[in-house]
Amino acid sequence: MAVSLLCRPQARDQRQAEAFVELSDRHGGADLELTELRVGQMKSLMQPFVGRRRLEQIWNGFERRSQQRLLADDAVPRFAVQEAESTLAGIIGSATAHQVIDLLRANRPFQLEDIARLVDGTSQKLRFSQELLQTTVETVGQGISVVDADLRLVAWNRHYIELFDYPERLLYIGCPVAKLYRHNAEHGLYGDNADIEVEVERRLDLLRHGSAHRFERRLPSGTIVEVRGTPMPGGGFVTTFTDISDYRAAVDALEENRRTLEERVEQRTAELRASNEALQAENRRRAEVEAQIRELHGAKSRFLAHTSHDLLQPINAARLFIASAQQKAARDYWRETLEDMGHIDSALNSAEQLIGALREISRLDSGKLTPRREQFPLGELLDALTLEFQAIAASRGLALRYRRSDLWVRSDRQLLRRILQNFLSNALHYTARGRVLLGVRRRGGELEIQVWDTGPGIALEAQAQIFDEFVRLSPAGRYFAEGSSPAGRYFAEGSSPADRPADKGLGLGLAIAKRSAELLQHPIGVQSSPGLGAMFCIRVPLGLAEPARPAAPQAQVAGADLSGIRVLCIDNEESILRGMQSLLNGWGYRVTAARSCARRSPAGPVNSRRNW
Repeated sequence: MAVSLLCRPQARDQRQAEAFVELSDRHGGADLELTELRVGQMKSLMQPFVGRRRLEQIWNGFERRSQQRLLADDAVPRFAVQEAESTLAGIIGSATAHQVIDLLRANRPFQLEDIARLVDGTSQKLRFSQELLQTTVETVGQGISVVDADLRLVAWNRHYIELFDYPERLLYIGCPVAKLYRHNAEHGLYGDNADIEVEVERRLDLLRHGSAHRFERRLPSGTIVEVRGTPMPGGGFVTTFTDISDYRAAVDALEENRRTLEERVEQRTAELRASNEALQAENRRRAEVEAQIRELHGAKSRFLAHTSHDLLQPINAARLFIASAQQKAARDYWRETLEDMGHIDSALNSAEQLIGALREISRLDSGKLTPRREQFPLGELLDALTLEFQAIAASRGLALRYRRSDLWVRSDRQLLRRILQNFLSNALHYTARGRVLLGVRRRGGELEIQVWDTGPGIALEAQAQIFDEFVRLSPAGRYFAEGSSPAGRYFAEGSSPADRPADKGLGLGLAIAKRSAELLQHPIGVQSSPGLGAMFCIRVPLGLAEPARPAAPQAQVAGADLSGIRVLCIDNEESILRGMQSLLNGWGYRVTAARSCARRSPAGPVNSRRNW
């Protein structure tokens, strides 16, 4: 602080302080104070440095600020002297400008040594500024070129030369920029088929109009250059050339990543959509399977209920007949006892048929039954079936007609016979009068075996259910489900219990036929209308005819007199063994009974071959 108080500030120090601290309001009056310098002197001093036009602009500013005309002999205001010195300081340096103003105040003419000293100091500063500018330009990572108002090259840097691969002596100060443009065009920088003069003139017009521009150019070397042109206030252009190859590669990579990302998103979306659809389809299939499982469980429960119901019925009937026969035998009512015995036999026969049918269904459902497919003539199978069922048809007053076929088929003989047995049995069972027809139709590479009847027909709503277990139909009339029947049987509308058949059947024949056909992969079907009969059919693949085989020898029928023949009867069930022994003894056989082959009987070892 003491140094600041003791040292007297010079005018230069005050100007520099005013550049950073606003003191114009405090010294507004002092700035307008007139100095000993004349306007003509000041103009003569400044004109060589700033030029006539720039001098007129500066001096007009002085007159506006002083609000009066400043003539050549008028004194120069203090502020004008200060601003003139500041203008000169920007050109020749602050120290040199201060010396010039001091010489002007001293009213001493410029001597040769003064001019040399001023010029030498100014040249040194200009060289320093030029070297500093050149160093700065060279260290910039961009190519730089500067052209003046006459479109001549005045400055450039090494990066500019390297980018365009200019020859060593091509560039010099004052080189017309048109020469550089023509060199670039001849080396293919503006395209292979470009018109050189047109391209050069277009770029010169851009510089002449002095408008800023920016564009990108790919050089023959593959380098991508961003060109930015900026006009200078006094004319001319500064152009920068930036290598943006890495930036453009990064942008292209980002664009490619964006495009591939969109493709991947679309692909993943499609995969996700497909996965969702597959999952929905899987859920639907699971729902269907679960529904089928529930249906199978319910059907199995109903099946067991129906089985127990229908199996207990004949057994209970047999027990009742046995009790009745015991009472009648105790009273010596032998005729009535024999009738009860017949009823017992019928009831047990029904139970045996039901158990046999259930065993057959169980074998078909277990999946362990494998069809034994073979080639055989269909006529042999149908002939045997016709012979078997003609007697049943005749006993019921029906006509069984049969159209023979000589064609061969490929199937399992026993399973196909069982299916056709069920078709014929149902046809004879439900036909009260008329006829039953067994025939064959050719359907391309298959044979369709048909069983027609003239029965009451089957209603459309019942045709889908007749292949279920324990479904029985009334032999006459339209069909509807009897609501009170646990077995889901069908009866005629308006029929009474007396109209229903005494021989109800088991309700398992068509269920067995359907399972057998599915195992053989033979389609079965039914066509019917109420009152017009029904037609059941199955399609069997055609087979290849084989040479005729010799007929097998027929077994000799034993004579009617069987008394005295020895019979070995083996069974592990005591009650069955006793019943069979009693029956055979009644027929006159000599029976040896045993629980197994190793057991002895009163007559000796059962496994002995003596007397056999």
